Amino acid sequence: MSGNPATLPCLLTDQGGGYYTSKPGLLSLVIRDVRGSTQFNCDKSVVWDITNLPTQVPVTRTCTATAFGFTIEAGKTYRVQLECTQMPADDSEAELIEQPCGQKLATINVINQVPGLVVTA
Repeated sequence: MSGNPATLPCLLTDQGGGYYTSKPGLLSLVIRDVRGSTQFNCDKSVVWDITNLPTQVPVTRTCTATAFGFTIEAGKTYRVQLECTQMPADDSEAELIEQPCGQKLATINVINQVPGLVVTA
């Protein structure tokens, strides 16, 4: 493996409160377990294009137990709802990470099993 993954640029820039600005490109999010086991619930983890509110258009995304992704287009705003399941439910903890840059976006635990993001490109 060449290079340090931490030096790769991130698409997202944190604006606080779950709001992010973004460069266009493929956004890849992964779960990194800290304690217990956490997985995306792919049936309930979704992305909407909310550029022209109140219209919300579903966005094609990829989802596996531990990876979630979609393409961010310039000039668009997206609402991302990521629903997760955890075992054990009361004591698991994981981190939501933007890949490949390694930026931590959220902690997933009993208090926050449905992390949400608003992303504007």
